[in-house]
Formats: sequence, structure tokens, C-alpha cells
Amino acid sequence: NGLVSGTEPNPVPKPLNEPSPVPKPLNALALANEQLIVSNQDWELLTDIFGDNTSWQAWLDNLQNILQMVRHARQQQPHKAWAERAAWRRLREHIVVIGNERFTLAAQQALPALGWQALEKIWSEYIEQSLRDLDQQVRQQPDHYLILETQDHWLDSKHLKLSLNLHNYFPAHLNLNQLSWQGLAINQAGLPKLLQADDHLSTLTLDLHSDTDNKLIGDLQLDFSDLELGQSFTVPFPVAIERNLSHFSSDPQWLGTWQRLEALLIAYTDCAEPFYWLDGDVWSHEERSLLKDLVSHKFNVSVANDLWHPTQDLASTENIPLFSPDLALSAPASTQLEQLHALLLPWLGSQNHAYWALTLWHHHHRLPDSIAAALTSVLPQPENVNTALTKLLGQTNKVADIMAVLGTLPQRALGAWCANEPFYALKPEEKALANRVYLPAASLLPMDIWTLLDAHPVAVEDLAALLNLNAETVLDQQQLRLGFYEVAPQLFQTTPSNPNDIDPIAQKLLAKLGAGSVSYQTPAWCLALVQPPLFLYWQDFDRVYLLPKVSSVTRATLRTLPKGLWLCLGESHAPSDLNGVAIGLTEQQTLALLHTEQPDEALQWLNRIAGTQLSINPALAFRAAFGLGNLIGSQFLYRDSEIQTLWSCLNAADQHESTGSATLIIGGQRMGKTCLRERILYEVRKQQPKRVCLSFNFEGKTELSQSEMFGIKLEFWFFKEMAALFQKQGQLFDYDWGSAYEENKDKRKKARERLEQHLTSIKTRTGHTVLFTFDETEHLVKADTQNAKYRYELFSLFRPLLQANKLCLIATSYPFGADMPYALNIASHNSDSPMYNTFAQKLTLSAWLPSQAWDYLQSRLAGFGVILPRYYRQELIDISRGVPWILQFFGQTLCETLLKLNSTTKIVSTQVWQITRQIVLKEIHKELRQSVERIAEIQDQLHNINVSTQPESLLSQGHLWIAMTNLASAQPRPLLQAENLWPCCLGFYMAELEKELPHAKPAALKDSLIRLAATPILEGDANDGKHYVFANNLLPMWLQYFNGEH
Repeated sequence: NGLVSGTEPNPVPKPLNEPSPVPKPLNALALANEQLIVSNQDWELLTDIFGDNTSWQAWLDNLQNILQMVRHARQQQPHKAWAERAAWRRLREHIVVIGNERFTLAAQQALPALGWQALEKIWSEYIEQSLRDLDQQVRQQPDHYLILETQDHWLDSKHLKLSLNLHNYFPAHLNLNQLSWQGLAINQAGLPKLLQADDHLSTLTLDLHSDTDNKLIGDLQLDFSDLELGQSFTVPFPVAIERNLSHFSSDPQWLGTWQRLEALLIAYTDCAEPFYWLDGDVWSHEERSLLKDLVSHKFNVSVANDLWHPTQDLASTENIPLFSPDLALSAPASTQLEQLHALLLPWLGSQNHAYWALTLWHHHHRLPDSIAAALTSVLPQPENVNTALTKLLGQTNKVADIMAVLGTLPQRALGAWCANEPFYALKPEEKALANRVYLPAASLLPMDIWTLLDAHPVAVEDLAALLNLNAETVLDQQQLRLGFYEVAPQLFQTTPSNPNDIDPIAQKLLAKLGAGSVSYQTPAWCLALVQPPLFLYWQDFDRVYLLPKVSSVTRATLRTLPKGLWLCLGESHAPSDLNGVAIGLTEQQTLALLHTEQPDEALQWLNRIAGTQLSINPALAFRAAFGLGNLIGSQFLYRDSEIQTLWSCLNAADQHESTGSATLIIGGQRMGKTCLRERILYEVRKQQPKRVCLSFNFEGKTELSQSEMFGIKLEFWFFKEMAALFQKQGQLFDYDWGSAYEENKDKRKKARERLEQHLTSIKTRTGHTVLFTFDETEHLVKADTQNAKYRYELFSLFRPLLQANKLCLIATSYPFGADMPYALNIASHNSDSPMYNTFAQKLTLSAWLPSQAWDYLQSRLAGFGVILPRYYRQELIDISRGVPWILQFFGQTLCETLLKLNSTTKIVSTQVWQITRQIVLKEIHKELRQSVERIAEIQDQLHNINVSTQPESLLSQGHLWIAMTNLASAQPRPLLQAENLWPCCLGFYMAELEKELPHAKPAALKDSLIRLAATPILEGDANDGKHYVFANNLLPMWLQYFNGEH
């Protein structure tokens, strides 16, 4: 140190062969470790040693980059030894060669040159030892550094081509000299074969024979030589390959499917005959392509989508295979029924699928005699249907099981069963949901079936039995259809029409949408709705126009009419030249609308039609962050009891009741606290416009983080904020407490008196108590409690005003535990706290119930005409856990995925669901992990944990995150307690976390957990400060997907 400063007199020179010690300023570099310089603090320390020496700073920059390469190479999985060796050698060159050349007296780098030999010696020894350790690690586990992947291509039951893909992760190039199978050398062309020490993939194909049908089991031996060391070694590779398809999907419900396919393929010897392969809607296009490639390799069969339509001669197809990968033959019969329904259209074509569906329905429900007679010319023979299904399913008992499930469905399901849309088979315990799951059967039956039925003498009682309607309704619908058939040419063709002929049907059609007055406004009919308006595609419409088919010239004359929803008959696409929103309706769609029984059914049907013609705007229905904003009027759901509690708080304050005028809303991050506050303000403005409401949001108020912001100084700041909010409300509040008197107690006392007078005056004038709402209240509480002498001094201002009913307060709190005694949710329960009983009402916001979670997403999507099949229900519940922001994000992402894929039919297909699920799981992971990392980094800084000197004590860089995932993984999977009840949240104790992180500072761990209770990952325990729970079991749920349990 004296040599550097020049203060030590007459220094004794060291012998030339003994390196000088490392000068003190360079001590940080003497800690030879690849973890060096990973924090800004280390970086600033080293760059400041030699001031503006640009050569030194450039060398340090490169050192940091090379150290990062070393770290990456050591941590990379799979571990590539050649990459790590190259990184160590580059580091050695940077220090030994470049450092020695750059930092010399001759290069005018005297200061860095001091002690450089010592630094070089330290680093050289560390690098050489690291390289020796690497070589030893590779020698001990050679099989970890030669990655061998196989792909089998079977030519017959005992003969296959086995392709080898070889990845060389050894430190040096290798030669593959010899291959042996079961101890016998293979005469393989192309040997010896060079395997480069890089990312290059080497391939070989072996011709092998098996002693057992459809199995290859044995030992493959590979003999190598290391081209750098000249050493030879052997790597054994056990082989166990079966000629089956089970690894495409190991889910037990698909076992029967792959067994049947294997049996068909093994028996399939005449390649001149077609192999009929039917695609449904379970697997995505990519997965189906992968399966077909697997079939090609395993069974040497090239599968094409040759569709056999069972209307052909059945005898001629007796020995030809028929298979669908989308039928899970080991799944419950109800699942198979849903999958079979998805096959009907591609299998039978648009002309026949409804007739076959009716025949299948007839199998158990029995069509009434007069209906069966009317349809006899179009319905296939039952024996042909059974033969075709047996051919598809492989077993007659499976056909019987599926038909038995079809027989348990309610009559209302008939239309959905015959329609071209996803079908859900209601379970016996779900029968009460029939009217919610299925549209009326009459609406979804094809128009050509109605034409046939109406052309024959079908008994009214038979139709009533078929549709599960009363005779009066059936007669009304029959009269409507006959009237519709009469005027259809005038409605759907640009021909001269007589409004008097059309008027009765036009009146009936519009009446399906709600109450109102109908008028004729040439050439359209207009329904002026009474309240509420029609809410289609998440937009309000006071008027609905029914427009027969007209020319574009005629349509242009209608632009002056008031804005509304236009139902344009005879148009396949929505016209864009009308004032408002237009959708086109075909004859089939219009007849379906006539058959709806309730306005909500008609609206659901119109949304489906609109979904095929209009673009989705997710922002009209979903908002996953920062409250609901302008959606608060239409999208706020499932918090009725909480809103009622807030209203009782307001009314109690207005009526001078002693029940209390303060409410505390307790909830985790993004659980709906802001939305609840927005909603009560929305309702107050509508119902009590005279009430004065001040909304405080303390997030981002940097003044509150100042160490001196407490006591009178905090109160002065609050009065200033309050006066500004009063002014925005048009309420001048002169509290007479200027900046010059900021710490004057008399002025504070006077300001308090003026506040009380001001609140009293407003209540007298308006009849309502002033409402304060506090959002992100913990920032204010933290400032108000940071000094023990002045703790809760600001909140003491509110208490007498609340007790006198001169103020109503709604505040928020995160679910902190007992280890956070000054948090409002804890202090308000503590009889020793000044905050005890300040809040008469406490609302804890929990997740939505499972049924609410499904209903929310399904109904929001239905508003865009998007069909979310009910068979996704359980997975949606599992992933979302009823957490509002996740459901909002789910809906938003589903809409965006449909838009991205440009789907004309707004149906959530397997592909759409899989893409959305992956994005949602990724977002949940990001939200959870970022919460942990952010708080871990803060605690590392607050507790002075140095990355270079105390790496084992770190909480950041994934240490705390991994510990939390280990704790969550060690517990049993949380299952629903009942159909509609969430399980208890899994938890852990502080001691368990300390075992996971034995070198962490206990104080840093404790502070981290306290702060994590204000994030989506944890909640504290109000009764035990050492116990925490995983909020909504989000982390355990995510781990189930991450670990491959789903």
C-alpha cells in the first residue's frame, strides 16, 4: 500500500524470482473465483482503483465477460465439457498472456504492474486446478458426456433400422472406432468416425435383428479414443425398445387407443388397400403429425387421411382398418361420446352427420313414431350405424357403453348433439345445468329436418316429447315456421316485398330479443328496447334493426337512422355501410333465432353468429391489471356481499349509527381490492351523486419512504394531499397550515379543528358523510409506525372523526402475519394497539369459487361468440385457482390466440387451449418468481450480503425461489375439498425454510417472508408469526405442471 502511495521510505527490493505481494487495492482480484464481479458494488470497486486508465477498464470489461462465460459453461445442462475447457483457457490467456503484455512498465502501466506476477500465480493455479477437476469429473462419469439418442424404424416384427444421434460433450474430439451388439462386433461402414467437440451432431444407422417379436433388448457398446490424450475407453448403452406407441402419450386413458392401433398396424399387410384414419379435435395438428411420423417409423406404414364414408357399401370395407387417434378407448364412456361427436362431421360430411346423430339418439331415446316415419327417407339403417361404430371402436361392448351414456342425456341436449359444435355430455349429477349448457333443441336442429317434419303429419304430442316442450309452445313454433317459410323469399332475396306480409314474422323475430316497441322504417323494422338495452358483443344497443335482403344502394339510404344493431337477412358477412354494428343472418340462423325461448338464449345465439363475422376486442371484457377501469360497470362480479358490507358502512355513518363507519379490505396482491374500491365509488356516484368521495392511492409516493416522514411532518403532508383532492371535488378546504409552520403544533391543532368543521358542513349540506378510500395503505402505515414515539399519530386523527360518524373510511391491507404487528390487519385485532377496533368491518377477499371461475370465463367469452367447451372446466379451475387476475388473463389470452390464428369459427380448439395454457402458466411463473427475486435482491442489499464473499448466504439469484419450490413440492397435491370448495392452502414454518437455506441470515429470511405476504405467492398467519401459507396454492399448482404431473 505504501508503494502505491509513495509514502514508505527506502523500500527494500524483493528478489526477482519471488513475486511481490498483491497490493491492497487489488485484493478483490486476488479472490480467484469465477463468481468475481457479479455485483455492481464489486465492479465499481475495481474500476475506481486506477481512475481513468482506459486500458485497465477495457481489460476489466473483457474479464467480466469471460468470467460470465465460465459461469455459464459450468452451469449449463447438459454439461458440455469442451465449452467449459475453452472458457477456462480463454480466461488463462486473458490473465497470463494479455495481462502480462498490457500491464508492464514499458507499456506505461506501472500501477497495475505492481504485484501482477502474484495475481498471475494465484489465477494460474486456480485455472489449472479447475481444468484438472474438469478432466477428473469427465473420467468418473463418461456416460454423462456422450449423449446418445435413438430412433427406431421397424421393417417387420424382428427387423429394424436403429438411428443413432451422438452428441460429444467430452473436452476433446473423439473417434468412434468400433460398435458391438450383445458382445459381437458390428461390421459398420464409415468407422472410425470423428465426433467433434462442439455442437455438431454425428449420426449412424445400424441394421439390427431381434430375437423377440416387436422388441429389441440388449447391450450396445461403443469403443472410443480421445484424440487429444490418445486414450481409449468404452461406453456401454443398454437398449430396450418396444414397437409400440405408448410413449406418444402415457396417459392411461389412451392405452386402449394405442393398443388397438398397434394391432391394426401389425395386421395391416396389404398396403394396396387404404388405411382409413379419422381426425377429431383432441390432438393438435402438430401432435397428430408427430403420431403419424411415429406410425411410419414403428410400423413402416404411411398414414394418409383417407376418409371412408359409411354411406358406402359396408361389405366392401369389411377387412379395411378404420381408426381415429382422437378416441381415448380407455377413457370413460362419456368422454368417448364427446370425442365421437367431434368425428361425425369430418367422417360423414355436412349432409349426413345430423341424420346419423339422430339415428344414434334414436338408439336409446327412441324417436316418436310419427317423427321416425317423417324422417325414414333420410335416416340411415340402425344396423349400418352399429356396424360402422363397431368398426371404429373395435368392440361392440364399447358401442353399447357409449350409447348408454347418450341415453342418460336430457332431451334438451338433442339439438347440440346434432349440431356442428363441441359437445359436452352432462354427468347425471349435472342435469340441473341443462338449460345453461345447451341451447333449445329446436334452435340447433338443421332446417332441412324441420322442412321434412313440417311436410308430414307429425303429431304435436310427439314433437313435444322430442323437444321436451309443452304442446302450446310446439304449436306456436309450428305456426312461426309456416309463416317464416311463406315470407322467406321476400326476406332473403332482393325481390320486391310486401311489408304487410312480413310484419308478423318481423315482430316475432324482434320480440325474441326483449321488450320494446317495433316500428317499420322503410325497408327495415326497428325495435326500440326498454331498459335494459341489448348487450351484444360487450356493447350496449338501444335499437335493433331487422333488414331484409336489399341492394347496397338501398342500404346507403339508411345511414341517417340512429345507431343500432343491424340484423341483415340473406347476408353471409356483416355489411360495413350501416350506422352501428351489423351481422348477417342466413335462413338457418334466422329460423334458429325464432326457436329460442328466452332473450338470453337469443342473445347467446346472436353472439355466436357475430363471433364468426366480427373481430374480437378483448379490452371490452378483460383487464388483468390495475383494476377494471371503465369495465367496472359491466365486468364486476361475485363480490355482492362485500359491496353490501361497504354500503352498510356508508349508511351507518349517514344515520349516526354506532355500528362503525370504517372498513378494512384484506386481500393479496391482485385479488381485487382496487376493483372493490372502484365498484363502491361507481355505485356511489350513480346512487348518491352528492356524496363527496376522496380516493387516496399511496403507491409511488416517494415522500412516504423518507426516514423523517412521521408524526407532525407526515400529518402536514397528508393535509396537503387531502386539500388537493377536496379541490378536485370542487370543495375548497382552507386548513390554514402553511409550509412555514410545518412543525407548529398549534397550527396542526387548528387544522384538525377545521377538518372536523369542514366534514360536518359537507354532511349537513349533502346529507352524506364524506368517504375516504385508501389504496396501497401499507405505505402510509409504514411511515406512520416507523418511529415508536409517534406510532399511529396520523391514524389517531381519523379515529374520533370515525366514531362521531363525520368520516367514513375504506382502507386496504395485505394478508400480513403476526410477525408484522403494525400492519392494519394485525394491529386492528390487537387490544394493546391504538388501532384496536378502529375498523368495525373487515372484509377478506378470497378467490372466486370453482363454479364462479368457470361461469365467469365461459360467459365473458360467450359475449364474443366464443365457445369454450365444458370439458376444459377442470383444467381451468386447476390452473386459475379462482384468482381474478389469472381468469382475466386467461380470457384475454384466449381471445388474442383466436385472433392470432385467424380462426373463422370462434371455438376454443385443442390448439388454442394448449397455446393459451402455456402462456398463462408462463405468466403465473413470471409473476411468482419475479416477486421472490425482487424481494430477495432488496434483502441482500439491506443485509449487506456480498455476492463474491458470501455467495452461500445469498437469497437472490434463485436461492430463495428454489427453496420455496422445494417446500411446495414436498407436500401432497392440494385437491378440492368438495366440488365447489377450494382446499386449505399448503404452508410451512420458518424453521423449514431455514433448513433449505442453512447459511442465509435469519433476519434477511424473516424480512423476506414478511414482504412476500404482499405478493401473490404467500400469505402470513395472523395467529402464528412463524407460519406462512402459499396463497391460493398457486405455487404448488404451477409445480404440478412444471414437474410434468399434468
